[in-house]
Amino acid sequence: MKIDVEGAELEVLKGGRRLLETLRPLLIFEYNEVSRRSFSLDDIRSLLGQDYAIWRLRGDGLLDASFGSTWNCVAAHHATVFADACRSLEAT
Repeated sequence: MKIDVEGAELEVLKGGRRLLETLRPLLIFEYNEVSRRSFSLDDIRSLLGQDYAIWRLRGDGLLDASFGSTWNCVAAHHATVFADACRSLEAT
């Protein structure tokens, strides 16, 4: 699920809480200078809970945990095939 709503990503996720709990989708959401003014990654982590891991989506398509300079982030529920796929894309 791609979420691109110019800083309202947290609100969209709050509104879709039941969908997140039942379907556990892979999430790609913007986290850049605009969205940073509206929410933090800790807000997203708190909403998604410990069952989701979050990575920065790099320009080369790989994932990492360097959140200092981000544009998009990826979140995957640990009990889905998405989590394994994301771990395989982690930059080393």
